[in-house]
Amino acid sequence: MSRLLVQEGDKVSAGQPLIELEDTRARSSLRSLQIRRIGLIAKLARLKAEQTGAPQISFPHDFSRARDATIDDAVMAETMFFEKRRETQGGA
Repeated sequence: MSRLLVQEGDKVSAGQPLIELEDTRARSSLRSLQIRRIGLIAKLARLKAEQTGAPQISFPHDFSRARDATIDDAVMAETMFFEKRRETQGGA
């Protein structure tokens, strides 16, 4: 919900807020995009490991320092997928 902070005919000064907008939808969209970005970064790390024949995935350093369940989930999912593909291809 948004809220008008001034009425018709009010005198306003430069820089004065005129309207207050709720940012719930914007925050939700931002979080969705952040989750997608994390997933894509984790997937890219897995694909690079597969391409180079690495024995394990090298995730970005900030992934290991972050305390974020989304990162943990993405790392776990890509690691499991990586290991399953290696088993299927006989590389385990």
